[in-house]
Amino acid sequence: MGECAVKDRRTIEMTDLLDLLRGVFEPLNTLDSLAPDTNLHRDIGLDSLGFVRLQVAIEDFYGVRFDPMRDDLAQSFETAGSLLALVRDLKGRPLK
Repeated sequence: MGECAVKDRRTIEMTDLLDLLRGVFEPLNTLDSLAPDTNLHRDIGLDSLGFVRLQVAIEDFYGVRFDPMRDDLAQSFETAGSLLALVRDLKGRPLK
């Protein structure tokens, strides 16, 4: 997995999410920005392996864990904005 340029692990912004995406999906290295309504599959071509790699990168970098019993990962990983909202929510949850 590529190096992530995100420095502050306490907060996450759209630019941080873009940096994480670039680390797991090389074609995004040319993408300058990410809008909240950007569809991660349709608009940027992230496939199922890319989703798993992104999930692991987020969990490792931010020290959070996705809970498939609580979180609708398919819906949360649909757009950049929905993923950002979930990660912000996860940052507020205690780790199990």
